[in-house]
Amino acid sequence: MRLQFHQRVLIIADTAMKQCVELAERAAQTDASVLLVGESGSGKELVARYIHEKSQRHERPFISVNCAAIPEGLMEAELFG
Repeated sequence: MRLQFHQRVLIIADTAMKQCVELAERAAQTDASVLLVGESGSGKELVARYIHEKSQRHERPFISVNCAAIPEGLMEAELFG
């Protein structure tokens, strides 16, 4: 599988990653909020940028949030009002 986005080309051979990309494409077609979780360096921001670029909101700003920098007690209030 070959993906081109955000001035990058990704070549994906792993079945699990292909499934992740397919899920991201489905999420991009909805108006739902998406929360990506995973270990540091696992590519969460890359997937988030992919979803944003493929969504109807692609012309609006993309804002990345480092949730580890937000104290646990403030997380819900900061992200969801």
